[in-house]
Amino acid sequence: MSDTTEQPNGDTVTTPAEPNGAAEVDYKAKYEEALAHSRTWEQRAKGNKAAADELEQLKEAQKTAEEKQAEQLAALQRENAAFKAEKQQAAWAKDVSTATGVPAAVLRGSTLEELQAHAELLKPAYTKEPEAPQPVPTIGNQPQAPGNVSLPEQIAAAEAAGNPQLVAALKAMQLGTTS
Repeated sequence: MSDTTEQPNGDTVTTPAEPNGAAEVDYKAKYEEALAHSRTWEQRAKGNKAAADELEQLKEAQKTAEEKQAEQLAALQRENAAFKAEKQQAAWAKDVSTATGVPAAVLRGSTLEELQAHAELLKPAYTKEPEAPQPVPTIGNQPQAPGNVSLPEQIAAAEAAGNPQLVAALKAMQLGTTS
């Protein structure tokens, strides 16, 4: 015994009856059936798409010249509004930049308040504290005797201090200046 049911779309589906509920299921047949069903709906969808495209072309052809011009005008008005908004945002960014010292190129926001808030967040990164003047390192470190100390006197002072490396360097300088 098998059950036959009719679907709302006109297809009929037959399900085999299972004696004692232990019949083996033919999965390959079920797969083929599902594949065929899928192909049917795919063909219907393609047919619907073609009909929808044709309907859209008919609607476009039936539009009057005034309707087409009205659509073009609306598109141009939207574009013009976008350009004006961009120009206004650039002017606000420039004003906020001069007021805060933050470069206009890094500011983000679409309103004046958003630009100002963003500038306040970035302001610490772009403002520098003036550095305290550094002392000149030579003040207070001047030699006691005015004028330059001669090379033999420097060699004698290094020998007295027990610095053999400085003595060798000074003697090398002394040899280099006599030649």
